[in-house]
Amino acid sequence: MTKKASEDEYKPENFLEQIKATYSSGAPIPEWKRLILAKKAAEKAKKEAKQKEALIPDWKKQLIKKKDNCLPNLRPVKVYVHHHYKYK
Repeated sequence: MTKKASEDEYKPENFLEQIKATYSSGAPIPEWKRLILAKKAAEKAKKEAKQKEALIPDWKKQLIKKKDNCLPNLRPVKVYVHHHYKYK
């Protein structure tokens, strides 16, 4: 994952749909408050992702980086093999 992609992933706009539009009483939540809640949710998710990444050993981070840099524009290909089994 590139640095640019990870920054885009944690934009508050991406978390806005997770924030409720109304209070439990049914009154609407103001848009400015929903944006603040979305920003807090994005910051929390980014912090959790960094903590999770910190737990990954260095050797595994290098493998992931090597894999990402190897063929970034190609998607993995699934190969289907059909086997015939004979039952006695």
